[in-house]
Amino acid sequence: QTQFQTSTDVVEHDSRVPPVAVGDALGTTAPMLHILRVRRERRTREALMTTEAWLPDRLADELSASALERTPLYELIADAGVVIDRMQHEITAEIAGPRNGGLLDVPIGSPLLRVNRLAFVAGEPHHYVSILLSPSRSRVLLRRDSDGLDAGESLAIAHDVRRDSAP
Repeated sequence: QTQFQTSTDVVEHDSRVPPVAVGDALGTTAPMLHILRVRRERRTREALMTTEAWLPDRLADELSASALERTPLYELIADAGVVIDRMQHEITAEIAGPRNGGLLDVPIGSPLLRVNRLAFVAGEPHHYVSILLSPSRSRVLLRRDSDGLDAGESLAIAHDVRRDSAP
């Protein structure tokens, strides 16, 4: 339903070296296909979220800018024959800086939610997607089927605790 009520603008579509955190998560320093999109409410054109994706360069033909404006990313990935084993999600909060504030049309300093998604194919990290949204316009909903409820992995809380190197 979201794809019918929203439209997608591809802002960036190129090959580049991922940031260190993304490269570390994917285990690479090689250039990757980089895609930055803004999803907008179709009627008002209000920016709802940005999606920044880092994928293997070999998917560039299937994930063209024009295809990404018409078809959801994961539908195109599946059409390319990629079978995702699992996904790992991280949800964090941040404040809008000049770039993201401009893309989302929110004032600098506004609260934002970030959802980082690491996808695995054949047991190995395959691609990384980072979604940024304003909590005043969007929500994050989690759903898990009964197969994963007993695994204890459906939700975990991580604490970023500063460790001083001096005793």
